[in-house]
Amino acid sequence: MRLLKVVERVLIIVGCGAFAWLIVLQLWYWDVMPREPDPTTGRVHAVVAMRFRVYVTREEADRGRLAEIVGPFGILAVMGGVPLLRRFARRRPEW
Repeated sequence: MRLLKVVERVLIIVGCGAFAWLIVLQLWYWDVMPREPDPTTGRVHAVVAMRFRVYVTREEADRGRLAEIVGPFGILAVMGGVPLLRRFARRRPEW
């Protein structure tokens, strides 16, 4: 039972952390990045942050895409994984 509680808490922390990373990254891009291409800094790749088109470097664009993939899956993992773990714990009393 104790192991399942640890796994549940880790899942919650990682899942919510991934979603928080997505939100922080979107807000940061929206606030800091230029709205027009800036070839001098290498910010020529267009991404949408908070419904605005901003321009970032290739690495920042890749980081943003990764956050857009991982963030929603983190919340889905928490919403689906925690109830499954609790159901599993009820069925296996020897843990």
